[in-house]
Amino acid sequence: MEALYAFHSGDEKDEQAQFAELTSVFDHILHLYYYQLAFLVQMRLEVSRSLDKAKKKYIPSEEDLNPNMRLANNTILIALQHDNKLNALIKKKGITWKDSEDLIPKTVRSIKQSHEYAQYLQVNEPSFEDDRKFLKRIFKRQIMENELLDNFYSEGNLYWEANMDIANRLVLDTIDDYKQRSTSVSSTKSHVITKLLNKEEEQFVQKLFEGTIKHDADFQLWIAEKAKNWEEDRIAVMDMLLMKMAICEILEFPVIPVKVSMNEYIEISKRYSAQESKGFINGVLDKIIADLRKEDKIKKKGKGLIES
Repeated sequence: MEALYAFHSGDEKDEQAQFAELTSVFDHILHLYYYQLAFLVQMRLEVSRSLDKAKKKYIPSEEDLNPNMRLANNTILIALQHDNKLNALIKKKGITWKDSEDLIPKTVRSIKQSHEYAQYLQVNEPSFEDDRKFLKRIFKRQIMENELLDNFYSEGNLYWEANMDIANRLVLDTIDDYKQRSTSVSSTKSHVITKLLNKEEEQFVQKLFEGTIKHDADFQLWIAEKAKNWEEDRIAVMDMLLMKMAICEILEFPVIPVKVSMNEYIEISKRYSAQESKGFINGVLDKIIADLRKEDKIKKKGKGLIES
């Protein structure tokens, strides 16, 4: 959708260049995902450093000498720190938190003051699942909702702020992928994602992008005919793009049910369009789909898809 918006907004209609820009976004998402994983690794290193520093005090307290190791011993954090593939990617991408080191200790302090951490400490002997649940909770509450971290990313890359939600979901998926048997330091198993799209998904992206552009004039006409109470220039640009993409998907992808396409674009409209857009988009698309069915233009194949 964003790539189509950029294509139609630009003075030069270079479809290939815009598609290349579109696919490069996936690389930016992965870069941000690696940054977030690196943040978790640095967070554990900060905990370990602070514990060692406390033990070396001139007159250490009992707590300094026998600290609570719960956070430092989190199984998945340890596995991430010793993940060779992740370390290689961090090095290759030049990812570092040296220029923003204050973010790490501030986040650690916030975690230790949190309700989630207090609950974690109450577990006598945390299981692997306890470690996973705790890490997911603090990631959601202390990292995803970290204002200082948001500011860092918003200043770092144009694409990061827009795609933060996707990168964060990837981090949570990675935490979920870890199994107890694959978290030992000696394990060679890595759960780090290195590719967002498989070949089939890449083909879907390209076909949807190119098809929406190719049939733009037809889709524009169909929408205008069904939105008789609205002049074309009064229809929000994003609403128009979403409807064109939905029509393209319904016509060009025979294995995707019509209801699935409809629901998907209604959900997208909730984020990118005005509050009233949901009903408007749904109404216009319903009318267009009814006409396309009468003209037998919707061809679905596969079990349960003929009348979907």
